[in-house]
Order: sequence, then structure tokens, then C-alpha cells
Amino acid sequence: MKVSNITKGGILIALTLIFIYLSSIIPTNKLSLMTITSFIIILSIISLGVKTGLLVFVASSILSFFIVSPKEIVFTYILFFGLYGFVKYYIEHFNNVPLELFLKLIYFNVSMFILFYLYKTLFIGDFSSYKMYFPIYTIIIFGEIIFFIFDYVLTLFVSYYNKHFASKF
Repeated sequence: MKVSNITKGGILIALTLIFIYLSSIIPTNKLSLMTITSFIIILSIISLGVKTGLLVFVASSILSFFIVSPKEIVFTYILFFGLYGFVKYYIEHFNNVPLELFLKLIYFNVSMFILFYLYKTLFIGDFSSYKMYFPIYTIIIFGEIIFFIFDYVLTLFVSYYNKHFASKF
């Protein structure tokens, strides 16, 4: 591994930790800050390679587990936002758009189910005290639409990076 990759990886780990920590202390825009961590992971994968990207993900996951006190933020990063860069990278090698969308949707739904179960068992407990103003299927469909927008924006980011910055980083 090159020294420049280690240095860039360290910078990306630091940036990831900053955004995870900010999402734990700022009362608004938690999802926006966590979305930025997905951009950082994808940036590490396309600019430094999958192995270094994996090291950035693992190191930032371990460090955030010890640094950030609300563990639900850390689990959200580990199970969804951080891991999604790798899922996207490998799924998009199929070059079959309907299959890619289907697999991404499966990943989203499975990861949301796991996060919901973790929140329910570890953090919140009984959800009956929370008032739900919409039926659960409406929330799921809305979440899936937001997820596809998120995926599309990540795709635009990768295209823009490859076009303008790939040779400079």
C-alpha cells in the first residue's frame, strides 16, 4: 500500500468521523450528514481502491463506535450509509439496470428491517407509545423513493468525480 493512499485514507477517516459526530450532536439534518459519509466511502473506493475503501470503512466504524455516544447513529452508519458504497460498487458491475435496482431495493429493505429491529430491541423498546400519522406501508414506499433519489445522487456524484477530479486525487 502506498504512503499516499494511507494518508488520503486517514483524511477520509477523519472526515467521516467528523460527519458522524456532527450528526450525533446537531439536532437537525442528521440524515444529510450521514449521507455525506456515503459520499466519502464512495470517494475512497473510486479514488483509492476497494481494499483501502474497506479499511476506511472499518476504521471509521470502529473509531465512531468508541467516539460517538448515540450508538443508533453508529449502527445506522455501519449497516446502511457506510456499507452502501460497497453494495453499490459491486451491484453496478452487473450492467443490468432492472436487476441492479431490484438488488439495491432488497439491500435497502433488509438493512432498514435490521436497523428497525436493533432500534426496537436495544434503544427504544416498545413503539406503541409513538403515534404514527401514516400507515406503515406509506412510510416504507416513501423511504424507498427517497432511497432511489439518494442512489441517483450518488451516481451523479461518481460521474462528476470521474469526469473532473479522478486524475487529480
